[in-house]
Amino acid sequence: MQENKFLTVDPTKQKELKQVIPQTPVFFTKQALWHKVRVAHYQLPPSESPEHTFSTHMISIHVGNSAFVERVVDNHVQGEHFVDGDIICINPALLQRVMRSPHPAQFFHLYLEPNFLSHIAHESVNPERVELLPQFKLHDPLIQQIALALKSEAESGVEADSLYIEAAAMMLSAHLLRRYASRKSSFQDYTDGLSKRKLREVLDYINNNLDRELTITELAELVQMSYYYFIRLFKQSTGLTPHCYIVQQRLELAKQLLHSTDLSILEIAYRVGFSCQSRFATVFHQYLKISPRQYRQQIK
Repeated sequence: MQENKFLTVDPTKQKELKQVIPQTPVFFTKQALWHKVRVAHYQLPPSESPEHTFSTHMISIHVGNSAFVERVVDNHVQGEHFVDGDIICINPALLQRVMRSPHPAQFFHLYLEPNFLSHIAHESVNPERVELLPQFKLHDPLIQQIALALKSEAESGVEADSLYIEAAAMMLSAHLLRRYASRKSSFQDYTDGLSKRKLREVLDYINNNLDRELTITELAELVQMSYYYFIRLFKQSTGLTPHCYIVQQRLELAKQLLHSTDLSILEIAYRVGFSCQSRFATVFHQYLKISPRQYRQQIK
């Protein structure tokens, strides 16, 4: 008996992805910082994919004008009309499928690393045999919000913020496990925050390392905690997520340097942990509603 052949595609590799989606994406995140979750935006003519499976989990979100889309899984055909913001599908890694659209369609994909989702699952109380289940035609405002935030970050034209991407990937993973898993993950609910000793250790570490890239994983390991719970307890203790706290501290240091030194804005950007001046200027303006150059002119 001849075995059915289908493509197994790593969507992080454009050459492989073109076997399924031959059109060039509007954008696709390739930087190393996006290794946990990647984003791609497509505009396609009427099309039908070959039978294939992705090596990562994939979430497809419809964008723009309404369109009819079909998915074929195990010879079962599902077809629906989608409007802007609808979740077309959640496909677990290695799910065999065919996708069809008789009309032009626009969508963007989130590709989530299975190992990352598994790591989050193992932080729940009963992680055994947790499995992401296939979904078709959903309206999920939280997934849409996370996806739009990641899309905006990818389209910004400046180097991505690794802390921001990591936090979004964690939130997305926890939500998928709570809502769309075969065995609902149950995360313990802590209310007391970090101990004073652990909080001081983390805050000192952050403030002593503002000039380099920091990750949530690194901070969680410092106090020997899982990063999902670390985020929750850190926010309970400080009122801010780790990402927001680090940005706040970097901007405070930047303001001091702009006021008290004649260092160039590029040098200040490096000293407060930004890899380029454009990213620094974007974040500075986003939080303070003024550019670094304008801020310096006002205070001198």
